[in-house]
Amino acid sequence: MRDHKQIMRNTLLTVVFVTTFFAAPAVRALAARGESLAAFDGRCILAGCVAPPLNTPGIRGRRALPARRLARLGATPHFHHGLLAPQASGGSGSTVSDVKVLRFGKLWDGSKVMTNAVVVVDGERVKSVGSGNSTVPSNSQVVDLSKFYGIPGLIDTHTHITYWADPTPRPGVSRLQATMGLSAAVRVFMAQENARKSLEAGVTTVRDLGAQEYADIAMRDLINRGAMPGPRIFAAGYGLRVTNRAPRAGELLVPTGGEANGPAEVMKAVREQIAAGADVIKMFGSVGGFDNVNTNQTFTFEEMKAAVEVAHAYGKKIAIHSYGASGARDAVRAGADSLEHAVDIDEATLHEMVTRGTIYIPTVAHNRYYW
Repeated sequence: MRDHKQIMRNTLLTVVFVTTFFAAPAVRALAARGESLAAFDGRCILAGCVAPPLNTPGIRGRRALPARRLARLGATPHFHHGLLAPQASGGSGSTVSDVKVLRFGKLWDGSKVMTNAVVVVDGERVKSVGSGNSTVPSNSQVVDLSKFYGIPGLIDTHTHITYWADPTPRPGVSRLQATMGLSAAVRVFMAQENARKSLEAGVTTVRDLGAQEYADIAMRDLINRGAMPGPRIFAAGYGLRVTNRAPRAGELLVPTGGEANGPAEVMKAVREQIAAGADVIKMFGSVGGFDNVNTNQTFTFEEMKAAVEVAHAYGKKIAIHSYGASGARDAVRAGADSLEHAVDIDEATLHEMVTRGTIYIPTVAHNRYYW
């Protein structure tokens, strides 16, 4: 029996490594392209969810800035791409009223902390980030947030944002189980709350890895149209999975989306997700999840490799869900771009991941800020 504390220590070290080495450069790149800023409220401690290091000078003691507070302060958040981008007044060009100047006491830009930071937001984009003596556009609206600190929008690399949890389930049924039979339309409508809570936690971009009836793609498109407040979503559609049980006597099992057995069916299923509009491919390489901590591998190495080859041929990344050493080993060997959860991963597979550049997403505190 392995020592539980040692397992947790290794997992947390991996979180720190992945967050620092992989995710922070991505956040800096988004900020450099003029993406929206978000306000960090201290609740986001998730794998792939980038937050300022705890020992960053100047970070401790600063207060949070959730979206509701921003609205009261007059920042008028525009939720299409982030927390601090204000709604444009219409027309193709910016007007004076579109330009807002946000003054933060502290601001972390992905690599360093700035004191008395000045952020200029023009329409839907952050135009500049400077210090207290930076030039401020004339006649712009100045919002004093000097009691708070700001950071770039957080990126959560593993969510199930359309999994709505019923706050009042019937007795004996979990909050999530109570909603599994809902239609995609009802699920997306009710899951608006998850999208809103994501923004309030400072998360402006998510990679959503699996949803029934393409609910994640529908939510992504609604957000992109401005019809629903929510983060930028990179959606996977159905997660690929094997047939998980034999039919009972007299029963006919009808395959559902993403179900595949054998390399040929796997290749077809990947193409179907891409045709439906998936941004990324998700594959369940083993059982495990929620209350199920079994580690049985499901897809074979050959099936995983077939999925990887088709996904890469279409320019898509593929994330493989793994509980157990054998499933993780085959997923990495097959060329997965990221390994999700990876319970009981062994040292040899970790070394192989470093060699190949495979990203590890441990999903600590998975989905907790909206469930």
